[in-house]
Amino acid sequence: MLSLPCAINSNYTTILVFIIAIRMLFLQASLTFYRLQILVLLP
Repeated sequence: MLSLPCAINSNYTTILVFIIAIRMLFLQASLTFYRLQILVLLP
C-alpha cells in the first residue's frame, strides 16, 4: 500500500475531488429543481 507511486496517489485524489464536485453540483441542481417544482405547484 505504501509502495504505490506518487502519481497514482495524486491521480486518485484528483478523481476523488472531481467526484465530490460532481455530487455537489448534482445536489445543488436537484435542490433548485425541487424549489422550481414547489414554485410551479403553489399557484
